[in-house]
Amino acid sequence: MKVFAKWAVALLFAAFLAAAPFALEAAFLPKAYEAEAVGVLVVWHIDSFEGGKGSRRAFLEKTAASFEAAHEGLYVSIINHTNASAETSVQAGNVPDVISFGTGLSVAADIAKPLKTHKNGCFFNSGALGGTACFYPYAYGMYLKFTRSGEGSVVSRGADNFSRFALLLAGVAADEELPPSEACARFASGKAGVLYGTQRDVYRLSGKNVEYSVEPLGTFTDLVQYVAATSLSDARLAAAKEFCEYLISDEVQRRLAEIGLFSPTGAAVSYGVPEMDALKAKRPTECFSPFVDAAARLSLMQADGQEKFLEKFRDYLEQ
Repeated sequence: MKVFAKWAVALLFAAFLAAAPFALEAAFLPKAYEAEAVGVLVVWHIDSFEGGKGSRRAFLEKTAASFEAAHEGLYVSIINHTNASAETSVQAGNVPDVISFGTGLSVAADIAKPLKTHKNGCFFNSGALGGTACFYPYAYGMYLKFTRSGEGSVVSRGADNFSRFALLLAGVAADEELPPSEACARFASGKAGVLYGTQRDVYRLSGKNVEYSVEPLGTFTDLVQYVAATSLSDARLAAAKEFCEYLISDEVQRRLAEIGLFSPTGAAVSYGVPEMDALKAKRPTECFSPFVDAAARLSLMQADGQEKFLEKFRDYLEQ
C-alpha cells in the first residue's frame, strides 16, 4: 500500500511539472486571449507602393495599441501579406477582420462590408461602389517631378503601381527607367536633371545637399492605402468597422508625418520637411479605382500604343 501511495504522489508531481509551464504561460497572456467572446481582431496589411519613410506596419501597430486601450478585452493582430498571398488565403476560405491594402487586390471588393459614407474628393469616391462606401483611404502618396541642374531624365519604376503611366497622363516622357533607389541616386549625383519619383524621394534626398525644386506630376495617383472591414464574424464586424473609422480620424491622420504620407481627409499634418509641408496642399484630383482586378490591370499593361492605353486607362479613374 505504501508503495502504491509513493507511486501516486510521484505521478501527481510529474503531472504538475508537465502542466506548470502552460499554467504560467496562460497567466501572462494578454487578456484578449482569455476573453474569446471579444477575441482577436485580425488585420492583414499589404504594402504595394513605397511610402515616405518608416513602416506602415509599425504605424498600424501603434494605432492598434491605442485602439486596444479603448476596447478592453480586444487584441489587434497585424499580419503582413502580399497581394498574391492574400488572394490565395481568401480563396482557401481564410478571411481577416480588416484588410489594409493598395490597388491591385482583386478579392478586396468581394469580401468588403459596407461602411459609413464620407464625401472627400477622389480618394473617398474611389473607395465607393454604386454609391456605397467599401474602402476608406487612410494615406496616400504622389507622383512628383524633381528638377535640378543637369541633363536627361529618369523615372522611378514602381513594382505594383502605374508610375510609367503617370508620365503618359502628364504628357511627358523619361530618357530611362530605373528601380527607385537607383533613379534617385542618378538624380542626386547630377547625372540626370529631372527625376520622376514620389514622396519617398523627398526623404531620400534629405541631407544630401542637393538643390532642387519639386512639384506634383499631373493630378493622378494610385499610391493610396485603403482599409476595409471584411470580418465574417458578426461579433467582430462592429469592431472592424470602428477600427476603419479610427484610421481616418483626426487623431490618427495627424500622425501620418511618422510615415511620410499625406492625409486623404485633409487633416492638419505637420511634416517638419519644407517640401512635404508645401506639397500637402496640392492634392491629386484623379485616383485609380481600387476595384480593378488583376486581369484588367494586365490588359492595361499590354495596351498597344499611348492613345489606346489612355483611352482604356481613363475608364478606371475616379474624380
